[in-house]
Parts: sequence; structure tokens; C-alpha cells
Amino acid sequence: MILRSVVVALAISLTSAAILFMPVSSEEGFAKNIRRTCHAWYRCYAMMIDGVPPPSNVGISGLPRFTAEGGCGEFVPDRCRERAREAAKDFATDHWINRRARTIPMSCFPHNGVRNYVTRDIEWELNKAVCCRAYPSARFVTVKFSLWTLHPRSVPGCSSSRDLAENHEIDCSAFRGVGGCGPLKAIIPPRNIRKR
Repeated sequence: MILRSVVVALAISLTSAAILFMPVSSEEGFAKNIRRTCHAWYRCYAMMIDGVPPPSNVGISGLPRFTAEGGCGEFVPDRCRERAREAAKDFATDHWINRRARTIPMSCFPHNGVRNYVTRDIEWELNKAVCCRAYPSARFVTVKFSLWTLHPRSVPGCSSSRDLAENHEIDCSAFRGVGGCGPLKAIIPPRNIRKR
């Protein structure tokens, strides 16, 4: 009888100890993992056009857009969107800093959260939007270049922006001169017209 009581007491003690020292999960420990998305796009505003401020500060269209994803536990979806937002901003910063490499940086690959990004040469795309579409006759344009993130339904976590360049000067004459706005038109001299 005493042995049975000792065995029961020991079993209860071991069970209590197991429960007591069971690892406590974090808030995401047993939660299902989810992913959330933020939309991202580049924005550009002309600050100076051939040394003169523009009459109105209208954004320049035609710049790349993409999406970014972030993962987290199902009970904290805003954290997913915050991670997606930061992935987009960090990637855009990386691409702008290394723009002369004329290639998509490693930080763009899907395992880092960036999706639908196909722009290899971000500086070329910026120059084309500014010099060919927005200000086709300007020689020099100074721009402010940024990345903005947002959720289509304006849910929390995505809305943010990051300036990539405050006063970036673009030599539009040189860009057009290398065919940045399309093939250069050959100048054909007029034919000599003989007088009769």
C-alpha cells in the first residue's frame, strides 16, 4: 500500500514537473503562419527644369511598380505587412545605391519578399520617364526620387515612403543623345537642286 502511494505520488510529481517546465510558446509559437502583401511604386517629382522651378509639382508617371510580401503568425497580420513594407524599402534602397550595376540586386529575389520586379536598370527607367515622357525638350532636370508603399484597402502596416534621392540631376540631352528616347533620327542633307 505504501509502495503504491509512493508510485502515485512520484507519477504526479513527474507530470507536474513536465507541465511546469514545458516550453512556453511565443505569441507566434503555435499560430498558423500567414503572408501579407504591400504594393510599392516609385515616385518622382521635378524640382528644377533647366535651372527653373516647375510651375506645378506634378508627379512623373510611368515608373516601375511591384509587390512585397511578409510572413508572420496569423494573429498579428499587421506585422506581416510591416515586414513586407520594410522588404520593399530595403530592396529599393539597395537597387538605387547599386544602380550603376544595371542589374536586379540579390535582395530582390522572392525569398526576400519582393515579387513582380522586372526592372534591371532603375536609372534608365527614371531617365526615360523624365526625359522622354514628362519633359521631352528639357536639357537638365533635377528630381526627387522616392519609393512609396501602400495597401489597396488602406489597412495598417503598409503605408510608408522612403526618399532615395533628394536632388538627383538628370542630363536629358546626353540621355537622348545615346538613344534613350528611341532611335536617333538621321539628319539627311537636302539634295542639290540644279538650276535650269
